[in-house]
Amino acid sequence: MGRLQRLLEGDRRDPRVALAEIEWPEGDADAFAWGRRVLAERRVDARRETVAAVRALREAEPRLELKPATYLAERLAAGAGAGASA
Repeated sequence: MGRLQRLLEGDRRDPRVALAEIEWPEGDADAFAWGRRVLAERRVDARRETVAAVRALREAEPRLELKPATYLAERLAAGAGAGASA
């Protein structure tokens, strides 16, 4: 399913699957490590600024669609992902 089709019909994919499909930069073990680094660099607290966190993540990785970015931001805000994979 293409990006436009998901946009029109709704994205029913598991956001964890979408995160696993992205190759994260060398040095980042997974989406959580990458997300923590991006938010730290941009000084965004996902617990207090969820929308800003989603925006920062999507700006840093254009392939990251809204649903997986929101999932990642919410999980980081909850303190998840320390050493876990997406």
